Amino acid sequence: GEGVSSIDVKLSPSRYLVKAMVISKLRRVESLPKAFTVMEIPKLLLDIKKTIFYGEPLEIKVRLYPQLGSVIEGILYISYNNSQYISKTFSIVDGEASIILRDLPGSGAMNITVCASVYSITVCNTTMVEVIKPSMSISPTSTTVEVGSSVTYSIAVSPSQRYSIRLSVLQDSSIVSSQSVETDDSGIARLSIKAPSRAGRYTVLAEIPDSGVSANAVLNVIEIVRTIR
Repeated sequence: GEGVSSIDVKLSPSRYLVKAMVISKLRRVESLPKAFTVMEIPKLLLDIKKTIFYGEPLEIKVRLYPQLGSVIEGILYISYNNSQYISKTFSIVDGEASIILRDLPGSGAMNITVCASVYSITVCNTTMVEVIKPSMSISPTSTTVEVGSSVTYSIAVSPSQRYSIRLSVLQDSSIVSSQSVETDDSGIARLSIKAPSRAGRYTVLAEIPDSGVSANAVLNVIEIVRTIR
């Protein structure tokens, strides 16, 4: 008759040779060795910011582990505030891919899922990104000072967290001076600047760089002529 048997063996990823052997009182029968490879289950790793500002481009870096030399096609699914926003294909080359999304539609929670088919196995990874649209105010909104004097501005950004702020003094869209400051954990920053050396009307622009979030104030610089009697 015919005898069939199966054996489950847990093997680490590697290349193996296997052969069957039947031993009886009369003789020993062996099969020819057969080579096979145990592959590690592939994983998709995501490198992405957990929080971005509205107006800021979002870069999604995808890495396939273990790395394969061939080109793997993947697909990206994004839902925005629980509604389907976009799906697009991309290519993983030498185990890596980079996807840049611009003009995101608004603030809120963004669910990002990346999938790829490797060795007829579909692997996916999912993460969440919060898109924040901060609001900013600057005080005083209008002030008049003498040339070369000091003026202090208070900048408030909501929601409360640390932000990098750039404060620029402009005249006719040309930058006269610029400096940077970081808010505290409450989103508040105070910065003293020196008024320009020429009288005129200036705009003081506070902004989070590359985010589209800004606030401005009017700075009137006057020159006082003093006489000695």
